[in-house]
Amino acid sequence: MAKENPEDMNCTSCGEDMVCTSCGCEIAVLKEPTVKYLTRKFTYCPVCKSFMIKRSERVRKVSVDALMNRFGYTTRNERRSITDRFLNGKKIFDHKKIKKLGFVGTTMVFEVGSEKSTDSYVVTKKNGFYTCNCKDHVFRHGPCKHIVATMLYLESNKIDPYI
Repeated sequence: MAKENPEDMNCTSCGEDMVCTSCGCEIAVLKEPTVKYLTRKFTYCPVCKSFMIKRSERVRKVSVDALMNRFGYTTRNERRSITDRFLNGKKIFDHKKIKKLGFVGTTMVFEVGSEKSTDSYVVTKKNGFYTCNCKDHVFRHGPCKHIVATMLYLESNKIDPYI
């Protein structure tokens, strides 16, 4: 049996940035990787110990159908509601009103501007679950336009918004 080359074990030897699949933290190309975070062709996140992938890896797209499946909606009225939130969230994303504030533990925190006023809302993401402090999300417990905008922001940065 051929012995594995230690350099083959390092995903970052290809010269691409790595992104954590869970918390979204990023690392640049490792010059001298520590064995602590490397195991058989996978790089582990130094923060939350989840898998890290190449930034160029495919990310699941945010769409109305994907949101319907993710949040368990099935009726036409729910589809209309999700479509409205998706379109409004896309407007917020297009106007670049999203700011990543950082992490609280393993929870990602974002500040999302309002579509029409100067207000801003806090969206958090942990393990694929989102919360927002807007009235829509607080009372309906579904994805609001701010959550959709945050998901589009993550997708644009090649971070899987569903993990």
